[in-house]
Amino acid sequence: MVQKKRVELLSPAGDMACFKAAVNAGADAVYLAGKMFGARAYAGNFTTEEIVEAIKYAHLFQVKVYLTLNTLVKEDELPLLFDFVKPFYEIGLDGVIVQDFGVLEVIRHCFPSMEIHASTQMTVTGVNGAKLLKEYGLTRIVPARELSLDEIIEIKENVAIEVETFIHGAMCYAYSGQCLFSSILGGRSGNRGRCAGPCRLPVDVIDSKSNKCLNDEQSQYVLSLKDMCSLPLIGELIAAGIDSFKIEGRMKSPEYVAGVTSIYRKYIDLYYKIKEENNDLNSFKIETQDLNMIQKLYVRSGLETGYYKKHSAASMVTLNKPSYEKGTEEDFSQIREDFLQTNKKIQIEGNAIMFSSEPAVFELTYGKLKCKVTGPIVSAAKNRPMAEADIRKQLNKTGATNFSFSNLTIQMGDSIFVPNAELNELRRTALEQLLTELLKDTMRTDADHTFSHQKSMEPNDSKDKQVKKIAKFEDKFIHQSSQEFHVRIETKEQLNAVLRHQYVDNITRLYIPYDLFDEVKLRNASTKIYLTFPPVTRKSVLNSVNKKLENLDFTMVSGFVVGNLELLSYINMFQKNNKIELPLIADYNLYVFNSASRVFLEKQGISEFILPFELNSKEIEALAIRNSEILVYGYIPLMETAGCVNQTIIGCKKKLKNTSDHKSFDPSNDENLVLNDRYQKSFVVKTHCERCENTIYNSVPLSLHNEIDILRKCMLHSFCASFTIEDEVTTDQIIKFVYHTFYLNKKETPPYTEFTKGHFRRGVE
Repeated sequence: MVQKKRVELLSPAGDMACFKAAVNAGADAVYLAGKMFGARAYAGNFTTEEIVEAIKYAHLFQVKVYLTLNTLVKEDELPLLFDFVKPFYEIGLDGVIVQDFGVLEVIRHCFPSMEIHASTQMTVTGVNGAKLLKEYGLTRIVPARELSLDEIIEIKENVAIEVETFIHGAMCYAYSGQCLFSSILGGRSGNRGRCAGPCRLPVDVIDSKSNKCLNDEQSQYVLSLKDMCSLPLIGELIAAGIDSFKIEGRMKSPEYVAGVTSIYRKYIDLYYKIKEENNDLNSFKIETQDLNMIQKLYVRSGLETGYYKKHSAASMVTLNKPSYEKGTEEDFSQIREDFLQTNKKIQIEGNAIMFSSEPAVFELTYGKLKCKVTGPIVSAAKNRPMAEADIRKQLNKTGATNFSFSNLTIQMGDSIFVPNAELNELRRTALEQLLTELLKDTMRTDADHTFSHQKSMEPNDSKDKQVKKIAKFEDKFIHQSSQEFHVRIETKEQLNAVLRHQYVDNITRLYIPYDLFDEVKLRNASTKIYLTFPPVTRKSVLNSVNKKLENLDFTMVSGFVVGNLELLSYINMFQKNNKIELPLIADYNLYVFNSASRVFLEKQGISEFILPFELNSKEIEALAIRNSEILVYGYIPLMETAGCVNQTIIGCKKKLKNTSDHKSFDPSNDENLVLNDRYQKSFVVKTHCERCENTIYNSVPLSLHNEIDILRKCMLHSFCASFTIEDEVTTDQIIKFVYHTFYLNKKETPPYTEFTKGHFRRGVE
């Protein structure tokens, strides 16, 4: 692959000290957040004035600034977005990093000349999702951190979009954007920038069949990943054509930011120097002393190179209680001296002209740029004439500014006097004018505050068409006695329970995994079949899906449920190529958190919505999406992970099934593992060997059987009972209970003793 330009080194900043540390240490770009919409709510973050100052500072040194808007945004927050971003856009903000589709809509229409980057929270995993975003105007994607280097290269080779990847810092156990662990357990949502990090706490791993604990006190941190350090791979990553290398750490210290940035800067520059001078990259080596140094900069339990070269490995997990390496005061004092104690300065030239009875003149030069300011009339000296040294002393006081004089000439008369206050004002005015001239090319005036949902429609998707579409669903709702009854299953046993159930004829819609479709033998043709897919779609899954769909009888299928951009783009393309027009439903993790996100998804062909778990009843009612459904029963998936608990504690399940003498593993045991936390809450870990992933479920099911009156006010299209870890008998009992409760208005005791209402009442901050 031909490298067209040098890779960008992108550093984090949680406050102004970190920001200047990043710039001083050699970052090409810095990402930061304001007081709203950023995914690190507990970082120091920046005031509006500080962000404006930061952008000016960065642009003086040809450093870019990206603003993180990478959280889900509620409907009542969306109107605040324009005024929040506008001052940064006008001063020259280089780009925004977004998760929420509604934020994407607003930025795209209100700030037309600014780059938009897709956050890793969007869980972009392949070529199709990248193409969708490219076609929608995005300039860069930050794909899921779990992608291999080969998967990243495939995106680069097939989509003309920039790719930014993480190279250093903390790693989440779950796919970003696919974690509700902190949200459901404590109300602090990672999707809202408030993750409490429950994955960093100890758990016991229990075999659900034998009830035996499989780990000990030395291996309880099974969901806590070591920090990433890709320094050993940096040459290979540059050669792969990645556009931007991202360092994690907006919660970290200025010493961390400067130290890590400077080390990666050193080796990125060294790689290009060797390539340009002799192209003998065999001489490109990472020095042990630098690896040792980076280990001292707030590293959690050793370093790993991440997922670039491995899908999942026990070596990536801390297992024992995480410890943090810390450097000595000597190490940190050197970093402070090199990068933190002085402001970076631009070298300029100055020429002062001061003669009696003529205006004072001060000319500044930076490269080809020149500016000149004129001051008051210079007076003749009445007593002691001013010496050149007196004038030079005052004009040289650039202090806290970002300028210093490499050459300052003074042309002056023999007997003049200029008050120090006038000299200071002359200097300030000249430096401010030079700053304005330096920054004017990046400033903008085309922000458009007239964004509306109707305006954002494409020409062929008019307001009238949207109104008719919504009215259709409203009419359907008004003329039915109750919401439709939908059931969702994952296993063959659960499917058997549905097919044999006394109320199967009352199930309006059955959601089944695409690979279970051949098992369906419905006696009631009025029950519609919709295909579901894994929440994360990587290449291996996509290949399996493609093989299945190519041989499917679509007369038996009524639609698809899609939960990520990769699958959404693929299904749209598949339907177009095969002249199929089946409805697409947005799954709970293709987040529709506000009306603008609904607009985006409808443009992509979505006609119905399964509501996210983090909306409360008032927010659902305010959204007023009639063509939507809500889960009224089911275990909430807390994490979708590329890591595998089974592999970490026991070994790869697929491999161990062929090892008959392995004492701690029963090849016939297909039961799931269970994680017991410090409160003895049990979380089932479902192992998906076919795609090498885990799903971790909440300890109790969501059940809204006591919320029927409020649910009716939300005017939803349908209610759904979802089955994931239930056996056949339990599935049968719960279908009966849900149907009796929600559709026959019977008051019954649920067949489970514990349950949660999730966020239906409380919501997230």
